[in-house]
Amino acid sequence: MEPSDIHFNWYNSWTNGGSDAERNWRGIPKIAQGPPGDSDEVDEEDDWKWKIMIKGRRPITIRLYKDNEKIKEQAYGTKMAMFQCTINDVTFYDEGEYKLKISNMNGTVTTKRTLYVVE
Repeated sequence: MEPSDIHFNWYNSWTNGGSDAERNWRGIPKIAQGPPGDSDEVDEEDDWKWKIMIKGRRPITIRLYKDNEKIKEQAYGTKMAMFQCTINDVTFYDEGEYKLKISNMNGTVTTKRTLYVVE
């Protein structure tokens, strides 16, 4: 079952260095997991946030999978490097393994997390 309220957002870097998405990076996208504070255990009806830093040439395509089924896909040309996937008001149906596949013209990188909903 598809999560009900998913949002993809872009921000400037969570560090003071600003965006480094385009700084002559060659090859497949390079990612770094979000800052401390992201949790895989979320209370029911709270929001689950997944932040990653994405470095790589644009355009870039991001695909979200839940339990190996693609549920959202979006292409971007932005130069911002901080990406956040949010599921608002999680329910027990949202529990499961999530994968983000980030692709550009040079290749694809995959990262995953498992969401646990707590009573």
